[in-house]
Amino acid sequence: MASKMARLPHLLAVLALAIFLPVRSPAQQEIDPDPNSPSPVLVTFEDSSRALATQSRNRLQRTSLYKAVPQAFSMGSKIELYVTNIQLMKDEGANAFRVYIFDKSSHVYRFPVTDLQLVDAGRNVWSLSVILKDEIGYWNQPTEEGDVLAMVTWRGLASNQARLGLGSIGGDIKNDTSSIAPLSKADGKIVIQTESIDPSDNLVGYQHSGDRARLQEQGAFGFSPMLDSRIRRIGLRSWLASQFDEPYPSLSNPYPNQPLKPANAPTDCDNDQTVVPDVPATCFRDTYTMYPMQAWFMKEALYSDAQLRHEVAWALSQLWVTSGNDIQQSRHMVEYHKVLSRNAFGNYRTLMKQMTLSPTMGAYLSMASSTKNSPNENYAREIQQLFTVGLFMLKPNGTLQCVEHPDPNDPVLCGQNDTLIPTYDQTEVNNMTKVLTGWPMWLVAYIATVVIVRRAVKARRRAVAQAGEPPAPVDVDAAAGKQPAPQRG
Repeated sequence: MASKMARLPHLLAVLALAIFLPVRSPAQQEIDPDPNSPSPVLVTFEDSSRALATQSRNRLQRTSLYKAVPQAFSMGSKIELYVTNIQLMKDEGANAFRVYIFDKSSHVYRFPVTDLQLVDAGRNVWSLSVILKDEIGYWNQPTEEGDVLAMVTWRGLASNQARLGLGSIGGDIKNDTSSIAPLSKADGKIVIQTESIDPSDNLVGYQHSGDRARLQEQGAFGFSPMLDSRIRRIGLRSWLASQFDEPYPSLSNPYPNQPLKPANAPTDCDNDQTVVPDVPATCFRDTYTMYPMQAWFMKEALYSDAQLRHEVAWALSQLWVTSGNDIQQSRHMVEYHKVLSRNAFGNYRTLMKQMTLSPTMGAYLSMASSTKNSPNENYAREIQQLFTVGLFMLKPNGTLQCVEHPDPNDPVLCGQNDTLIPTYDQTEVNNMTKVLTGWPMWLVAYIATVVIVRRAVKARRRAVAQAGEPPAPVDVDAAAGKQPAPQRG
């Protein structure tokens, strides 16, 4: 709610401008800045597709990039690659860049970037300190058998590819797409690729194309001509603002509302039509499989206007994981998804609390059966390891923190034999397990009943105060859905 209120003055200002300013041409009506980032350029030697690269030394002894000569490098060494045509935001640093390597077998590797320094302000040339060691680990480390292709990525944008010698210079590369980008062409100007605008399009909003498709891939369930046309006409900001208020789920596609059944399927819902026919015939499928939830989810992804909330809820489901193989009835999964969608634009602490009290999560990670005399540490461990802080401490730039380099601002990466600093230990897991006992299903149901009754009482009191009538007793059973307060066994 606070974020919506924070946007209100801006939206009102835009509306005022739209109402009181005279009609302008499409180009003049453009109010959004161009969000397209420039594509990084990996600098090469003059008249060569070989990357301009030097051996790393300390800052006082660095080889001048203007004196560099083509050379080969050994695996495990640290080198400097040079990039231009970038425009950094405040506090944006080395961790915004990735260096990818393609060898002659078309294997892909990623080398860590440890430092970023401006080496020629006039030409806007930056040095990237790169360790020649794959950090993904899918393939064995690259061999020193000659040239590979190097590429830099930044903000999801890829540079040109250039040759880099490992062990020696030369050698054939399949699908060699290296290109020449000499230092002499770097003049300090930022070049952004933009699309040409046809005046007949009669655009009234956002005119730049570079990030429209990317937004639809990341903020919606893929590109569509209809969505692209809408964003193109109203602008990215207006579309994002509208996403916070879109009805969810879609009015034409409400959440499945299949009632819960006993844990053991009754004879009229057991998928066996030979003895007692199921009523309805799809009872077992709609109750004891994930089909209703899967069908609803895909319809919402394909046809809903609330794309961003659906996308964020899906992303959260990849973090707060449950499984249709372990959760017996689809209705449980529906209620679990409601927690995700309700908190998609909310506070993570609130999401943690509601997910901790979710019967679906309680059943999946065994917290519902965890008691004082028989504690189960499953959820107590996973809420730390998977859902929040993770296994090891991280530096502000996202790299691992280790005992040998405890300073969070130390740019040195932890080595293979260094000792990583854990975020928690077994004692904390044991104590968390004790805190998270005593939440069986009957207690969750009882709390829900109390909440419903309290809301009904408050609503009745407000209505009485507004009407000036004497208070009438509240039908507690009706307010609670005729659910008697359960007795603890």
